[in-house]
This record gives sequence, structure tokens and C-alpha cells, in this order.
Amino acid sequence: MRRQAVRNSGQDVWLLVDVSRSMDAADVAPTRLLRAQAALSELAAAFPADRLGLIVFGADAYVQCPLTYDQSALQLFLSTLSTRLTAPGPTTLRAPLDLLLSRLAPAAPAPATGGAAASASPRTTTAVVVSDGEDFGENLEPVLQALGRTGARVYTVGVGTTAGGAVPAPGGKAPLYDARGAQ
Repeated sequence: MRRQAVRNSGQDVWLLVDVSRSMDAADVAPTRLLRAQAALSELAAAFPADRLGLIVFGADAYVQCPLTYDQSALQLFLSTLSTRLTAPGPTTLRAPLDLLLSRLAPAAPAPATGGAAASASPRTTTAVVVSDGEDFGENLEPVLQALGRTGARVYTVGVGTTAGGAVPAPGGKAPLYDARGAQ
């Protein structure tokens, strides 16, 4: 039997999910977040041999599940998504993208072993951003350009209808109103 070094490259798939209160709107049944959870569960199952991670965001962002091959762990984190995971406040798209970029920082080089070392090819990174698209005028161009330079592919998925829907107040079914009295 002859041993030979094999180059292996896989894919890292980051799921960036908006868990702001507006994701509780029911313009998409049963709610925007529940519909997103179901779709992401199916999407994750389509990548059984790749590493998947989960970043949640609203007013801030954090890693809910680091990159893992463990599909059941990721599915567990997806099933527990809630609009209570982040502090209330305006949704920021910049925070999760900056967090993703920090996770893509180049790793320290592996020590040289001499001879025919089995080095892995660089992994492809894909990010899927799921949000209802609330926009507070952030300048996302710098972070998107930086992500582009890493070779990461970023896909966006919008959840909601063009008509929109009322956002329920915490702990009740009554809708939230803004400072102008609009829902």
C-alpha cells in the first residue's frame, strides 16, 4: 500500500440571521423568523460535508454557533433562534459583516515539515445573510469590499412582503408604533 498526500478543500458556510423584533412580523406566515428558520434548516442539510456556522444579529451581532461539521448541533442552534437573543434597537447589517470578516482573517502559517507535506487547499467561504432588509443608512461598501478581497461570496435572502406587517410588541399581540405613530 502506498501513501500519498491528498489535497482537500471544503467550504465554510456562514449563516447570518436577523433576529431583530421586526422578524416577528406575520406578513409571512407564521412569522418572518419561523419561515427563515425552516428555510435555513433545509439549506444547512444540503451541505452535509461542509462546515457551517451561525451568526445572529439585530442591534449587535455575535457567533451563535462556530463553524462545525456537526449538523445536529447547527440544527439545534437554528431551532432556538429567537428575537430575544439580541438587545432591542435598530438593526445593523454592518456588525454581522464585520464579525464575519474578523473570522476570515488569515490563520497563522503551518510550520514547515519538509518533504511532501499534506497541505490543505484554502477553503471557500460563503455567507448567506437573511434579513427583512431594514436599512438605517449604514455605509456597507468598505466591509463588502474587504469581504470581496478575501474571496468570500455573500448572498442575501429577504424575508417579508412588500406590504410589510405589524411588529408585535414584546409579550403581546399589540403592534409596536414608531415616534410618528405608524406601525
